[in-house]
Amino acid sequence: MSTDACYSARSSTRTQVLEAIKRLTLSKNSSEQYNHDDAVKYFAAIKRVLKETYNPGDPGHGMEKLIDKNTPGLPPEHPTSATSTFTTTAQNVLTHYQQQAAAINAQHLVGPNVVPLITDRTEAQDQADRLNLQNQAVIGAKEGTTSEAIVLQFGRDVTDSVLKTADGVDFKGIDEYHLYDLVQVCIQGADRPATGDILGHLIEIISRRFDF
Repeated sequence: MSTDACYSARSSTRTQVLEAIKRLTLSKNSSEQYNHDDAVKYFAAIKRVLKETYNPGDPGHGMEKLIDKNTPGLPPEHPTSATSTFTTTAQNVLTHYQQQAAAINAQHLVGPNVVPLITDRTEAQDQADRLNLQNQAVIGAKEGTTSEAIVLQFGRDVTDSVLKTADGVDFKGIDEYHLYDLVQVCIQGADRPATGDILGHLIEIISRRFDF
């Protein structure tokens, strides 16, 4: 699979997510201010859009895990672990499965040895192509959700604290921030509710699961 195919997946996913989110509505008052409840509903709707966006690496959840908090220990295939510079090769795939099989065999000294799941170079190349395409599709979904959707709705005054560098001079690259932090700062920027907890609202968004 060519580099062009991977970046085409990134571009098309970015456009798909952006167009879907642009159709969502965030309720605001005459001063263009929004409240917490409306922000929570808006991000729940974004999460639904992401769930409906095809993710070849996790078809059952789509891209919804992009809003998860990036905590230590998440597997490399988790959407929040994706980076725009990631690329893998057939040799990387072969080495991964060889090491995986060796680790299993080292733990089970009795019985037949486990054979690596992939040993054929052509099959390994197919797997590498899938991983590279999947990664770029995830980055495209992140781009479509962030600067071209959330920023348009909430404004730079709210989002710059996450999207700009510490000195406020430049904007961060796509790999230098997480959507979880952007969601959090947008909720914090809302009119304060009489009761309720910002963290509670955020957890509600993150833990919501949609069944179709």
